[in-house]
Amino acid sequence: MCIRDRYTHVKTKHDSKFPEGTIFPNQNSKVRGRPRKEENIQAREDKKDNDYENDQSLQDFICYLIKLGSRQSGAAGQDQTGQSDDNEIFKHNSKISVTKAFPAVVPQAEASNLLKWLHELETAENPMQKANDEIDEKSGLKKTVCNKLMALFLYLVSKHVTQEFYQELCIFIVLYRRCLNNVASKAKNIENAGQYLDQEYCEQFNGEFLPEICNEFITEYFPEDIKQYEANHANNFKWIGSSEEKTKNVVYFTLFFCNWVYYNKFSNSKLVVNTEDSEAN
Repeated sequence: MCIRDRYTHVKTKHDSKFPEGTIFPNQNSKVRGRPRKEENIQAREDKKDNDYENDQSLQDFICYLIKLGSRQSGAAGQDQTGQSDDNEIFKHNSKISVTKAFPAVVPQAEASNLLKWLHELETAENPMQKANDEIDEKSGLKKTVCNKLMALFLYLVSKHVTQEFYQELCIFIVLYRRCLNNVASKAKNIENAGQYLDQEYCEQFNGEFLPEICNEFITEYFPEDIKQYEANHANNFKWIGSSEEKTKNVVYFTLFFCNWVYYNKFSNSKLVVNTEDSEAN
């Protein structure tokens, strides 16, 4: 099975076990699976709302990046976590300027809203307090708009990675938000939609719908949109791209990003990898 089909969308039951009948996206079908809504968010209630830096979902992503960077470089002399001075992704206590390092290849029209939020986080006296938002009582989700939560994800990851990787992650986020702006604004039933016609979806709405466009992103939008950046970047990307191996990385970036969104109460939808298929391949 192609790596783009390796998503399983699930709804976690109250005992934290995945139910039977989970949805497998079918690449050859027009019908796409959707992450089902999480009915019980009890598991996230003990997490402090502004404790983003110690978040387990973020740490899981960093551990994955350490291993990916080690394999990419073939670094020797690694410790048990895969860290070494030659790791092409991981950098301890990285001091990247998230605004100055933002890739110039991204069109200004797509960069401006992300850069606005990145600037606010970078210049805030207490960035994590700045990042925190109110909880919507009805949904139990944070009211944080998509552009702000995406900027927060980039800001947090930037503290642990090289500038070169940060720039590719920025492009991944830019392409994901492009897909979200296009798909969500059409598919989501937006009340009083007319008042939002002059503003993009990601600057108006929170992350509730964000994981639900992952199928469209992986199978339709990313393969086409990345070609533009590969052409402008002389196809020198190391971690994202149109090749099978780089698309596999994008699948896992999507998984970790969307589950970070879930665990931080931006959405009630969670993704998991089809582990049986992954092991078989």
